[in-house]
Amino acid sequence: MVLRKGHATYRGICKELGAELICIRGPDTNFSLRPYFYRFQIPIAIVYSFFNILFYRKKNGVLYLCAGPQTIWFALFMRWFRRERNKIIMLVADATFDFEHSSWLAKKYVLWISKRVIGIIAASPLIADMAKKQVNCPVDYYVDTNVRGYRYFASLTPDFESKNFIHVGKFQMVKGIDITAKAMGRVCSAIDNKFYILGLDMESGLKKMGLSNSHFVYPGYTDPINFLGKSAFYIQIARLEASGTSVVEAMAAGVIPFVNDRVGHYVLVRKVSPSLVVDSNPDKAAKFIIDFVRSTPLSRLKALSAKCRAVARTRELPVVAGEVRAIIKKMVKNSIS
Repeated sequence: MVLRKGHATYRGICKELGAELICIRGPDTNFSLRPYFYRFQIPIAIVYSFFNILFYRKKNGVLYLCAGPQTIWFALFMRWFRRERNKIIMLVADATFDFEHSSWLAKKYVLWISKRVIGIIAASPLIADMAKKQVNCPVDYYVDTNVRGYRYFASLTPDFESKNFIHVGKFQMVKGIDITAKAMGRVCSAIDNKFYILGLDMESGLKKMGLSNSHFVYPGYTDPINFLGKSAFYIQIARLEASGTSVVEAMAAGVIPFVNDRVGHYVLVRKVSPSLVVDSNPDKAAKFIIDFVRSTPLSRLKALSAKCRAVARTRELPVVAGEVRAIIKKMVKNSIS
């Protein structure tokens, strides 16, 4: 398995599969979120991959699982310059195929890379559907996991009396932090609760946008386990969140999530209750959430909480790795036949 850096989920899957981990050293960039830097980052990724192959042991009949389009250059260079007979499967857990928010160069680059693989494995059905509309190679998906495991969060008990909300993520417009803040501004004003926003640059970013609120609490970049026990609900209304590992972590803690259908893990939330998948419009979402929090009895909240834990438990790492292994076998078999 070829990674750009120590991606925790992929490292866990790699270990479960018994695969060799190859960590490509180079710039940490997200090609789908930084379109103006493509003209520099693509050549840099190529150069770093080339130097990484110089001392790597050549193999024959090897299968590379490459995390994103950047790492595929390593496998291609092994094929072209080291005469290695290999096959490549691309793993996608980000917004690689979100061409709506990326440049023309990003689109051409990703489509060219996609023609060199025998298949694409996405970390959510949302990303898989986007890929299927753009490429001709086989596309399948698994639903991403909470790599730290269910037990890490299972000891927590949600504080339903507080009616507090929590969000964990990055200050990025594509992840919908502004939409989420707009909705929560209305919710907090109506319910008089706290909204814990975990992540770097959240306070300064939201204040610059005029979206901060006296009910918002900014703990910074910290382990969500410190605040999930103080919360009752999790929220994310995204433009595009490829999977949403924090959603699974919240569910493992029994915290009830509200997400829209642009969050990859909405498929898990829908299993708890379809009503928890809210509208992408912040005003409509806020109105529904306010009514839900005010009208839902504690017994119902506890039942939903228990169901959240049960659904999160189905995403344990060995289960997810088993799903990935089955998809790999199918893609390899189809590429041979």
